Amino acid sequence: MTRVFLFHGTGGDGNENWFPFLRDELRARGCEVITPRFPPPEGQDLESWRAAFAEFWPLFDDPSERVVAVAHSIGPAFVLDLLERVEHPLLACFFVAPFHRPLGNAFDQPNASFLREYAWERIMDAADHIRVFASENDPYVPLGHSEEFAELVGASIKVFENAGHFNTAAGFTTFPALLDEIDRII
Repeated sequence: MTRVFLFHGTGGDGNENWFPFLRDELRARGCEVITPRFPPPEGQDLESWRAAFAEFWPLFDDPSERVVAVAHSIGPAFVLDLLERVEHPLLACFFVAPFHRPLGNAFDQPNASFLREYAWERIMDAADHIRVFASENDPYVPLGHSEEFAELVGASIKVFENAGHFNTAAGFTTFPALLDEIDRII
């Protein structure tokens, strides 16, 4: 079986954007899908997210399952933190609008504890497949940040035109291109 974790971004949850679409499609394919809920921006920091994820850790770092992580916005930075600590490589990671350093906007404050240098070599070995999705017109995450992220994790990158931040405001209530990439691997 394949177990898929969906990680939302700052102020998000697993019932917005393309998460319901992806969750339903993956469940229809026989995947177990887990969508942890993380603290909002007011209580958001790396430690609070780690605490919220603690109950899921044994399912994430599980050698008996094919584990996949799908993360959006600040979610990829949190997954980097997890990948530094896994003992068993994941099958795949899919990072949507990722970044790991300050963006120079209002999101830098709630995201500050996530924005650091990571053990890049360790991370590259912590997943068999890593893919990045970025938008040329993301209003929050400049394309260069996602390109740098992809390079640091050794990932291929797919750049979309006019995808904004891959959220409902940009028309992303479904995400067939991401589902297709997941299907190729699982």
